Amino acid sequence: MKYLITESQIDSIVFKYLNTQDFYHREDGGGHYFFESERSYKDNQYAKIAYYYMSDDCYISSDILTEVAEFFSLNLTRSLMIIAKWVEGKIGIEIKYPYSDYGAG
Repeated sequence: MKYLITESQIDSIVFKYLNTQDFYHREDGGGHYFFESERSYKDNQYAKIAYYYMSDDCYISSDILTEVAEFFSLNLTRSLMIIAKWVEGKIGIEIKYPYSDYGAG
């Protein structure tokens, strides 16, 4: 049996998944930052997702990007756009330039 899932339905499912991740969200003068946990923030680990006011862009770590892409069988570009939409909903700012470090290093 085949099921047809609309774009908005997959977005909604991924949003629910991201909400269950319980990211630790911090905002300061430079932007918004989503850490794996409060402990990772206190241990000076890098944010999994970061929106920067000055450059008006949004960094999404390759970890979370590939996790979403693989779990939901989406391509990386589609996953990047869905995560950026989720961030928009969380911080109330339109994300114009989402990017990732996927494939770097």
